Amino acid sequence: MMVFELKGRMIAEDLTDRDDFLNQTSIMEHSILFSLLFLVLAYLLGSLPTALVISRFQGLNDPRQAGSGNAGATNMMRLYGKSIALLTLLGDVFKGFCVVWAYQVWFEPNLLWITLTGLAVILGHIYPIFFQFKGGKGVATILGVMLATSWGLALFTLFCWLIALFITRISGHAALTAALISPTVAFILDDPFTLLWLACSLVLVFSHRSNIKQLIASKKSFAE
Repeated sequence: MMVFELKGRMIAEDLTDRDDFLNQTSIMEHSILFSLLFLVLAYLLGSLPTALVISRFQGLNDPRQAGSGNAGATNMMRLYGKSIALLTLLGDVFKGFCVVWAYQVWFEPNLLWITLTGLAVILGHIYPIFFQFKGGKGVATILGVMLATSWGLALFTLFCWLIALFITRISGHAALTAALISPTVAFILDDPFTLLWLACSLVLVFSHRSNIKQLIASKKSFAE
């Protein structure tokens, strides 16, 4: 009898372990699925650049067709004034912040998925599916993403951007300066989101490639 009871316990324990394993696997699969769906949602929300949404609702001309051709706060200020520009800036920052903040609240904290979520909303802003994949350059949205992860470092980066803007008077140059400084400081401080900061900086440099070409061309003409 004791032998049968022992075998019965062993079988029951094996079944329990198997059920626990299957439950954990199911939870993991559902977590990955929901994270993937959230990435899609992040991209779709990013695909609503505030400048273009405001222009549509206010009956204003498309900012991509005037000024610098950029759907961002700087160009909106050139075209429609400070109040519209401020609204654009806050909208884009808020969008980036809310998406990453929501992921951290609703899901198990995971650096990789947080990084991917941040990149999804940023790429949605730069390449919006609702606006022919032509949006802004992502500066304000990146700031929002950074505020949701490492707000202290984000504020330091914003300070560097303001200093660079004061010196150069060109927002694109200021953004590139901040893009170089932020991942370097994050690496030195061993910030857990250093990978995200580096990815954001690379995206920012890519979105400002036309500014980089103009800067190189102006330096060449000056040297000549």
